[in-house]
Amino acid sequence: MNTSFNVFATSRRGTSFARLGWQANSLIVTASLLLSAFPAGFAFAATTSEIVPTGNSSTYTGWTNGYTEINEGISGASCSSGDSVSSSTSNARESYIISLSSIPNGATITDVQVLVEDRSAGTAGGTYATFVRLNGVDTATSSTHTVSGSGTGANCTGSQTDDFDVPDTVKSGGTTLEIGVVKINATTVRVGAMAAVITYDMDG
Repeated sequence: MNTSFNVFATSRRGTSFARLGWQANSLIVTASLLLSAFPAGFAFAATTSEIVPTGNSSTYTGWTNGYTEINEGISGASCSSGDSVSSSTSNARESYIISLSSIPNGATITDVQVLVEDRSAGTAGGTYATFVRLNGVDTATSSTHTVSGSGTGANCTGSQTDDFDVPDTVKSGGTTLEIGVVKINATTVRVGAMAAVITYDMDG
């Protein structure tokens, strides 16, 4: 019997077992570090894609035309007179319903971005701002936007992104969201497209 071979084989087997044990311990340590880095209750943030309006508000309807003229998406925006909403009335408000169906119930809504494409109706200098209406409560308005463009063209000449740090709101089947515009001066503004991008947290 070749005892040297058996000793060598036993030694190899012991080394293999030791290596496996070291690898297992390494995996346990790595898993422990990951768990400590993401403790129970850790919230994972997610962001929706661009969400276009699906209806007109029943509260604010102060601009001409409605959601079907501004729901083509930001990249496909048209600011023609027949494919935009417009106003020349100071303080007139208009808002549109945003579907929350892409956000799971139980998620916490933390932020809403409002995207807008705009232009003048022939005379530059019209001003407006945007706002968000979450569960029937209006946010403060954004900074003031001043539109450009001369003549009666159809191309949008301005792109706005307004960020609203809304109160943390746990989304349920009854949660409602609207995005809107408020006219400031008396020079006509056209808005050719609006959309929302929503950030929300999911507990880990």
